[in-house]
Amino acid sequence: MTELISDQFRRWFSAYSLKYNIKYKTRGQLFLNRHKRIIINPETRLNYMLCYINHNPIHHKFRSEYGNWPYCSYQKYICNDQDYAKYLDLFGGLENFQEMHRLFQINMKDDSYNIDLLKVDKDS
Repeated sequence: MTELISDQFRRWFSAYSLKYNIKYKTRGQLFLNRHKRIIINPETRLNYMLCYINHNPIHHKFRSEYGNWPYCSYQKYICNDQDYAKYLDLFGGLENFQEMHRLFQINMKDDSYNIDLLKVDKDS
């Protein structure tokens, strides 16, 4: 399944690049060094990546709290946006989601982040 999804993205990026290059009379890859695609398998890796992405505005000093950045998915999760709220179970509920981000922020200040802190106990 992962191979199928990866292949579909590769095809989409290729088609988009071709169309863009024809339209704007340019050449080459559009997405070169722009982003990195990675496969997220373990649950703790998903939790880490979500916290990492949501933490970027804080890390780069655009904002001091997660909820203050309008382009961050954190706000959508905690405001019960229907498209996002259904995924809160992946993180053990809203309280665990918020705690996960709180711990991430504390640990990123020390640059001593431990990915094991993001393991969510879904039974609690």
